[in-house]
Amino acid sequence: MSQTYDAESVKELYINSNEIFEITITAADTDQITVHTIIDGEIFASTLLNTAIASNVLKITTGKTPDYEPFNDKLSAHKVMAIELEITVPVGLNVSVYSTLAGVGTYGAFGQVHMDLGRGHFKGEGFRFRESATINTISGSIELDIDKAHVTAQSRNGTIVISPEITLGPTLKLQSIHGDITIVKSL
Repeated sequence: MSQTYDAESVKELYINSNEIFEITITAADTDQITVHTIIDGEIFASTLLNTAIASNVLKITTGKTPDYEPFNDKLSAHKVMAIELEITVPVGLNVSVYSTLAGVGTYGAFGQVHMDLGRGHFKGEGFRFRESATINTISGSIELDIDKAHVTAQSRNGTIVISPEITLGPTLKLQSIHGDITIVKSL
């Protein structure tokens, strides 16, 4: 399922869901935002992907249909669902993601970036941002390939590897409790 939105009035993409498994966000030379959704699992028919534009923000959340009744049998713990989002946004758009489950992959140049992830990883390829970027995880790893950033990285129980070749740029704050943080210079 795909949805397309006119990005002229949208300044930020905001995603808040604990039911999304994987999110891929690509910044491209476009004037539209495209959201491609893949939902799989036994209860996919009762899952809703809510999207709305308000106050210059495209907000994406998940929910259940009104007629949804949770399973109450011995196998209910095994009835799983996976939601994947593949999103294309204009270059320079602000992006915020809040999820205890989702892993996030980004490609390209964004505005401000804020990620609060639980178990999910964050991977930024050719990652560029305008003003600042903050990426927090609990157990997920953080992997970036960037060119310029003023990096502050902290991991309580993970390892941190930062390439000395990265030149000074906008503020990049990375924090994880159990995840590893790896930053390499873009080629």
